Amino acid sequence: MLTEKSFSAGSACPRLEKGTLRHYSMRFCPFAQRSRLVLVHKKIPHETVNVDLKQKPDWLLAKSPKGKVPCIEINGKTMIESLVICEYLDEAYEPKNLLFSKDPWKKAEQKILIEQSSEILGPFYSLLRSNDGDKEASKKLRDFLHRFEKNLKGDFFGG
Repeated sequence: MLTEKSFSAGSACPRLEKGTLRHYSMRFCPFAQRSRLVLVHKKIPHETVNVDLKQKPDWLLAKSPKGKVPCIEINGKTMIESLVICEYLDEAYEPKNLLFSKDPWKKAEQKILIEQSSEILGPFYSLLRSNDGDKEASKKLRDFLHRFEKNLKGDFFGG
């Protein structure tokens, strides 16, 4: 697994063995963490290639047109967008152990809550960077977590 090195502008894309699932990522990207969590939870064999998003390698744009991560690649095909990747991985690998509900309504509710979780990233990072505690960011984070917690069923989201 190529998880430590970050590839940047001017670097060659590592060779990908046929049949290997590759996850293009950045170690501190919360969107890439979503797909990493699914890969690990479902025990999907893969390799990770971290990229420097401030000095993107040219080859990343051929795989992810906006130069964003996460991006997965297997057998010459690539897929982008964290939620799309997570849903694909969930259904394509270990379909008996699905992360989302099989009930279409419940599944839609779960996806809405996950999508809404993206809105909290700004306040969360503001709070992390503030020296004296950003009261507005703290309130937004607390309000979101209360809303999110109401959807927990037992110890897990969705039951």
